[in-house]
Amino acid sequence: MKPALTVGILTAAPSGARAFRSGGRYRRLARHGLQENIFVYAVLPEWIDVDRRTYQAVPLFLDGDPKRVTLSAFDVIYNRLPTPELEAKHRRLLAELSVLTGGAVFNPRFIDKWTQYVRFAPLRPRLHLPHTERLTAPEDVRRWIGGPFYVKPVSGRMGDGVAFVREDGGTFWVVGTKTRRRYADAGALAQALFQEARRRPMLLQRAVRRVFLDGAAVDLRVLVQKRSGGRFRLTGIGARVGRPGAPTTHVPRGGRIAPVRPLLETLFSPAEAARIVERTRFQALIAAEALDRTFGLRLGELSFDFALAEDGEPWLLEANAKPMAFDETAIERRWRTAFFDTVRHFAAAGRAHRPGGGPRGPGGGGPRASAGSGRRPNGAEADAAARGDGRPPEGPVKTVPPGEARP
Repeated sequence: MKPALTVGILTAAPSGARAFRSGGRYRRLARHGLQENIFVYAVLPEWIDVDRRTYQAVPLFLDGDPKRVTLSAFDVIYNRLPTPELEAKHRRLLAELSVLTGGAVFNPRFIDKWTQYVRFAPLRPRLHLPHTERLTAPEDVRRWIGGPFYVKPVSGRMGDGVAFVREDGGTFWVVGTKTRRRYADAGALAQALFQEARRRPMLLQRAVRRVFLDGAAVDLRVLVQKRSGGRFRLTGIGARVGRPGAPTTHVPRGGRIAPVRPLLETLFSPAEAARIVERTRFQALIAAEALDRTFGLRLGELSFDFALAEDGEPWLLEANAKPMAFDETAIERRWRTAFFDTVRHFAAAGRAHRPGGGPRGPGGGGPRASAGSGRRPNGAEADAAARGDGRPPEGPVKTVPPGEARP
C-alpha cells in the first residue's frame, strides 16, 4: 500500500460552499483520495496556529456534515484561496506554510495577465502569442487603431471586463459581454478606455483572425497537471463556442461546450483536426514549463485558453494558475486521478526540503511528530518563501528546449 498522506485545501469559502458540500467537487475528490490512501481536509486561514503547529480542519472524506478536527501537520497544502485580494491578505501565512512543508504548497498565487505575457514572450515563435501592451495613456489606444483588438483587465476571471474594439466606417464600437458602446471618433474612444484603465489596470491585446462557427468564435481550453518526476502532462482539452458577436467564449458569459474532435472536424479535415490537438498540447506544455520555472517549480496545475485561428493555429490568450472546474465530466474525472499524483510529487519534494530534514510519519489524521525543528519560521525564511511563492524574478524567463515539452 502507498504511504498515507494528508492534504489541506486552503480556502476562504464557508463550510457550506457548494464545492465542499456533500456531492460537491472537493468532497468527490476526497472520496477518490481514500483509494490512494490520501486524506483530504478543508482548512481556513483563521483555523491555523503557526506558533503551536495546530490546524483546525474539516475531513472532507467523511459522509454527512463532519466537524472540525485538530491536526499537527499537513504533508501538502493545496492553495485555493479564491481571490488575489485574499492571497495578499494571507501572504505571510502562505510563506510560513511553505517553509513548514518544505515548499509543498501549490499553487502559490494567481498570476496576472501582464506577468504571463512577459514570461511567455521569449517562447516565440514556438508559442503563438497575440501582441499585448499595457494601457497607460490615451496615446496607447490611438496607436492600436487600424485593426481590431481587445481590452481586458490585468486581473480578471471568466471574461469579466473583456471587450472587443472594432472600427466600422469611422465609428468605433466597444462590445462587452453585456454592453455595446459607440464612439464617434478615435479621441473619444481613447479617452473612454483610458478612464477605465485608471480605475482598473487594463491591457490591449491584438485580435486573432479567428475561425468562426455560425458567426461564433471557437476557443480551446486546456488543462495540464504536474505528475511524478515534476513534469507536466496533458489532462484534457475542451472546446468552447461563444455567442455570435460576443467577445468571449466563457460558459458563464453565454458560451457553450462542444466535443473537441467533432467540432474541429466540422471546421477542418480529420488530419488537420489531429494536428491542431497535438499543436495545442505542445504549446500548453511549453507554456506550463516556462511559467513553472518562473515561480520556483511550485505550480501543480494550469489551464490555458487558446483562440483558434482561421488557419487552425492555436493562439495562447491567457493562463489560469487556479483552474476552475471543467464542464466536461471526463476531464474532471481525469483531474481527480492526476491530482493525487501531483500531491505525491510535492510531498516527496517537501520531505527533502522541510526544516530539520528527513521524512516524518505517514498520515496526519492523528497524533504525529511535529515537522522540522519545532520553531516558527524566522523572518528571513518567511520572506524568502514569500518571494518564491509571489513575485517572479526580474528579466526574461528561461526558455524550454523542445525536448522538455514532451509529457
